[in-house]
Order: sequence, then C-alpha cells, then structure tokens
Amino acid sequence: DISATITQHFIMSSSYENLAFQRKVNDALTAVERILAIEKKPLIAGDVEHTYGSKYELVNSVSNVAIIAYMNALEKIGLDEDLLKAIDDSTPTTLCFDASTTCKFLEKKVVDVPMG
Repeated sequence: DISATITQHFIMSSSYENLAFQRKVNDALTAVERILAIEKKPLIAGDVEHTYGSKYELVNSVSNVAIIAYMNALEKIGLDEDLLKAIDDSTPTTLCFDASTTCKFLEKKVVDVPMG
C-alpha cells in the first residue's frame, strides 16, 4: 500500500530529524558546558524537574544570553557602547548594514593527481 509506505517513510524521516536535532542540541550543550567551564551541567529543560516559576527564570536567562550575543556581534562590526548610547531611544531605530567582499589571488599550485 503506497499510503502506508509514505506514512512509514514520513515517520522514519521525522524520527531521524528528531534524533538529528537531539544530537545537535546535546552537542551544543556539551560545547556550552566546556565554554562556560562551570560545575553545573546544562540540560534540556524538558528533561529536568522544575517548578512553575522555573520557566520564567529560564526565559530570563536565555533572553540575557541572547542580548549579550547580539551586543557582542554588534561590537565586532564596530557598533560599540558609545555609539549605542548616542542613538535616540525616543523613536524606533532601524539598523541597516552594507557589506562587501574582495578576493585576492595568492598563488598558483599545480598538483599531479594519480589516476587509478
């Protein structure tokens, strides 16, 4: 039956995507743990017992991390604290970016590749 085959394929595909996502999250958690060098071990929120208020603490922490990440990214492209303070905060502000790249020829290499 073709619909059963499609459904089974979808379930297998969805299951694979879920496993791949879980693996990526676990890899990210390992990287975060290594980078922060903290004694606490970060875990997926759904896998940890928590109270009703814990979700607000989690949102607050994640929001702070996101803000810090944005600030670091903006500083890397030259928008430092002094420039941010100079922005008029009484009106909405839009940041527009323009980037360009160039290429420079470094050297020519000829390599013999054995065919066999």
